[in-house]
Amino acid sequence: MKNSILSIPLKILLIYIFVLTGTARSQWVQINLNLNSNEIVYDAIEANGKFIIANSTGVYYTTNSGMNWISTNLNNVEVFKLFYLENKIYASNYSGLYRSEVENIQFNYLNMNRNSYSLCIFDGKIFAGTAFGLKYTTNDGINWTNLSEHVFSDLVVKNGNIWGLRDIIHLPYPVYYSDNFGSNWQNLKIYGLILRSLDNDLFLAAKDSLYFSSNSGMNWRGIPFQNYYNFRTISLD
Repeated sequence: MKNSILSIPLKILLIYIFVLTGTARSQWVQINLNLNSNEIVYDAIEANGKFIIANSTGVYYTTNSGMNWISTNLNNVEVFKLFYLENKIYASNYSGLYRSEVENIQFNYLNMNRNSYSLCIFDGKIFAGTAFGLKYTTNDGINWTNLSEHVFSDLVVKNGNIWGLRDIIHLPYPVYYSDNFGSNWQNLKIYGLILRSLDNDLFLAAKDSLYFSSNSGMNWRGIPFQNYYNFRTISLD
């Protein structure tokens, strides 16, 4: 397996979906992955009744809470990030970006020719965090515009702003946000390894802790859970 900023030495056999029923309550649902001990889960999403994961061997999905898993045509390769928008699933890895319809998952390559650690879609633009910086395209990858030389390992869109985890290996506080489409970034002085958004809330995982913010990251509250987990990815529904 190739080395990357995302390859944290963690072997995951179980993944947990965080189901939000209000900021004061939470419920954890265990999903059986049936993975080999050396497989790493990088990302997970739920789309149109399918729970989809990206891991160190490709993209897989289940429609019955993990009892059975179906392989996609994006296999035998590490896949880092997934994004779902308007009945389309986007995936990123060392080769670049891929896209598939959610009804019949068959990924097609979008022109990029460079590794992509993170992605999000906002205002008609596909943003991709690569080893060569943050870039975006408005024409499905035919042309790319450079936004930043920094490496973003996570990107989310919330309330018209773009949030990201930047240079997580080198920075003590890697959480940043931009209110001008990624042209400028401001630091929040908080640590985290995984960043997600749901409705009006931001969620941040840092090793064995999980936090959420309902005021654009100005304040953060811990989310309790009974057992100790070393979080590697979060799926929100």
